[in-house]
Amino acid sequence: MVVQPYFTEPGYEATKNTLTGESASDSYSKNTFIQTRSFITEAVTSVPKAFEVEAKEIYFARGGLVGAIKQLKDLIAESESLQGNVGAGSECSDALRVLGSSEALRAKAELKSLESIPVEHSEQVRAWQRLS
Repeated sequence: MVVQPYFTEPGYEATKNTLTGESASDSYSKNTFIQTRSFITEAVTSVPKAFEVEAKEIYFARGGLVGAIKQLKDLIAESESLQGNVGAGSECSDALRVLGSSEALRAKAELKSLESIPVEHSEQVRAWQRLS
């Protein structure tokens, strides 16, 4: 996985290590993270019949849905705990650690969406949840 995927996009590598480039990269990373969780909602609730077995395997049996929910909860909690503590001289350098207000709203809305998906109560899902 690429740490700063923004700079792999054509034409953006030249902005690396600039204030504009780093800011755009942070925003890109946050938006991509949230959008990929949005994809999970679509993949689980609107899966084509041809991919139903694979979707159930990935998101239910292997715990992908539970993992995505945990990641969003952790990100929101960490972001809220760091609000106001990030600025000049801050040790917070990870683009995903502090969400802006609109990003936080989108993340919370996506979390609510993911949490509303009924998790199938198979033994595999319960086993994965015990391990996490």
